[in-house]
Amino acid sequence: MLRKGALALFVIVAMHAPWRVMVLGAEVLTMAPSRVRTDNQTDRYWDALSLESRLVALNYSVAYLRDLKIDGQEVYGYTSPNDHAIVVEAGLSWNARLAVLAHEAGHTLQPGWASTRQGEAFAETVAMLISHDGYREHARYLAQHRMDTLFMMLVEWPGMYHAASILEDR
Repeated sequence: MLRKGALALFVIVAMHAPWRVMVLGAEVLTMAPSRVRTDNQTDRYWDALSLESRLVALNYSVAYLRDLKIDGQEVYGYTSPNDHAIVVEAGLSWNARLAVLAHEAGHTLQPGWASTRQGEAFAETVAMLISHDGYREHARYLAQHRMDTLFMMLVEWPGMYHAASILEDR
């Protein structure tokens, strides 16, 4: 029953959302949830610095620290909206930093009404739109929140594209 509901929600998203969000939604439906692998390449150095400077212009501080943990769990990054601060794991390659920074940047513009899982769906979809690094790893992460992801894609896809355009300064 849950699978039919997810498929029906995807069809509705597909009818309304632009193709990049639609493709990510299809990947989310087919992907098994698992730990996200990071890209070890460094060719996105300037893109990461550009996004960082955009966040600073939006009044957020960005720091790179090692061995990040939240409640004892290792994380690649986190956002503290009250402090206007983003922290990213310093041990990541520049390509991975860009993807994580894009995700955390998405949190800065997510709707205030979104639950934690919906906020993750919003932020990760924004990260996919900004980082242009394929769909698979983003879908792997979002697969753990399928229904919330498909719901957010249906309801907030214009906001996701708008957030990406603000963060890319388009």
